Amino acid sequence: MIKFLPLPDEVELLEAHIDDLARFGAAERFCYEISRINHYDQRINALFFQRKFPERVSEIKPQLQAFITACQEIRTSPKLKTVLELVLACGNYMNKGNRGNAFGFEIASLSKITDTKAGVSGSRVTLLHYILQQCAEKFPEVLRLEMEIGTVREASKVVMNDLEKDIIALDKGLRAIQKEIEVQKNLKDRVVGDRFLDVAGEFDSLAGIQMVELNDMLADMKKEYAAVQAFYGEGSKTSSDEFFGHFKNFLQAFNDAHKDNLETLRKKAEEEKRVRLAAEAARKEEERKKNRTARMKAKEAGEFDELVSALRSGDFYETERGRSRANTSHRTNTLGNRVPRGRNSTTTESRERERDPLLMALGAGPATDL
Repeated sequence: MIKFLPLPDEVELLEAHIDDLARFGAAERFCYEISRINHYDQRINALFFQRKFPERVSEIKPQLQAFITACQEIRTSPKLKTVLELVLACGNYMNKGNRGNAFGFEIASLSKITDTKAGVSGSRVTLLHYILQQCAEKFPEVLRLEMEIGTVREASKVVMNDLEKDIIALDKGLRAIQKEIEVQKNLKDRVVGDRFLDVAGEFDSLAGIQMVELNDMLADMKKEYAAVQAFYGEGSKTSSDEFFGHFKNFLQAFNDAHKDNLETLRKKAEEEKRVRLAAEAARKEEERKKNRTARMKAKEAGEFDELVSALRSGDFYETERGRSRANTSHRTNTLGNRVPRGRNSTTTESRERERDPLLMALGAGPATDL
């Protein structure tokens, strides 16, 4: 609506043709009616500011809080301190004899950690991966660095100078409303039923409290940023978004390297499990083969022992004689002729014994004729 407010020269032109008011179009009539309101432009701007003020405060306040919190986190975080100590120790070790024994390093150098890679061609392992491996073994709590300095992500989006300008603009807009309130109070010909003073006065009271809070937070933000800059030895020329951007990028690289290390450990564990299961399967197969061979040998040994026992007791020969008689009887029944006992039957038993390789192996010679 502010864009459609009549300009001063347009108001003068409308007033010059007041006699033709009945012939005015809708646009001209609107401009004319608006111009009749005392301080119409100041009132419209005040209403617009009042409508946008809560929205702007809800945008600025979280940024201030994130900025202040991030300054405090990176200045007091024990986990970050440990990580930076390890980075410095590794840097001094790698630069030993050249630029070693340094007492510190610039925050911008954190981004170079991922540029220092292992000497193996094609390897993705960086100095940061190695540092996190050492942390996992000796300082596992450091791996939860995100919990202590995670706010730097939001703080890196804040441009302190722009945020300060936004607060100044809000302060200026509120002062304009306060000035208009004073003007309206001093008017002698106030329109009956005009509620501008009531509405604007109530808003001024509430907005004033919020502006005091915003200005206090702005002062705290400047104080905390100066303290954290001094803590890390950064120059005052370093912009806030650049300063926190270094920590944000480092934190992202930190988390990515940690995930890579966990994935490497997972794959290593899976490979070790695969090898262990393969070895276990091979061992069980070897045991099954040994057990099968042992059972076969035991079975053969049992049969051999039974045979020897039968030979020693004479049961084997009685069995063989029974078989011979059965064979003789079978031939008699078949041919209708009886084979007399005597030499021929003895010869038959002898032949049966000669054909038995086991008896021959045991040293049993052919049976003699009776």
